[in-house]
Amino acid sequence: MHHIPWDMIDYLSHYSSMITGTITLLFNYSRDFKSMEKSTPQNWPKPVIALAGFSGSGKTTLLCQLLEIMTQQGIAIAVIKHSHHQIELDKPGKDSYRLKQSGARQLLLSCPNQVIMFARQEAHDNLDEQLRKLDWQSIDMVIVEGYRHSHVAKLEIYRPEQGKPQLNEQDADIFAIASNDLHLESKIPVWPLDNPKEIAALLTSRFVINNAS
Repeated sequence: MHHIPWDMIDYLSHYSSMITGTITLLFNYSRDFKSMEKSTPQNWPKPVIALAGFSGSGKTTLLCQLLEIMTQQGIAIAVIKHSHHQIELDKPGKDSYRLKQSGARQLLLSCPNQVIMFARQEAHDNLDEQLRKLDWQSIDMVIVEGYRHSHVAKLEIYRPEQGKPQLNEQDADIFAIASNDLHLESKIPVWPLDNPKEIAALLTSRFVINNAS
């Protein structure tokens, strides 16, 4: 069984404890890479964007930077992160583990300053199914890491030195590229990957302010 690194969870949780905005972390896994489903376009109550890019491009780093900057501005953000591995947040012998193994369909673990919901699911590769789980009244926007085959607005994270193709060439949902090479040849806008404040301002202007007006 594969486990998602705890340092990644701690990395995101570190920023959620520093800031005042509402951040919801939903970790989902996929055991079958061939079962990737494209989600059907939906009219969600609030803006939904995804960070798309190859492994090692810096998606999680940029996401944490955006969370810190935008929540300090009072923007409440929900995060959905897609994982391709089974995730276990508790350990054998713990009460929560025993309850899940005994057949609980849903398990809400409540503790000081946070709550964790464990729930069984089948459509883990369908972004729409994950979006339906959110409390839309408490957030201003959703940022997704992963689910790059879904039909939502996407910001591509691209580093030329990785030697990978640009995803936007095959994905019309990508509206801009965040790259460490501002001279990158592209038909869509190129934003400075090393300037998260500028990226946050551009996202806020395009999605949050326009959506509120």
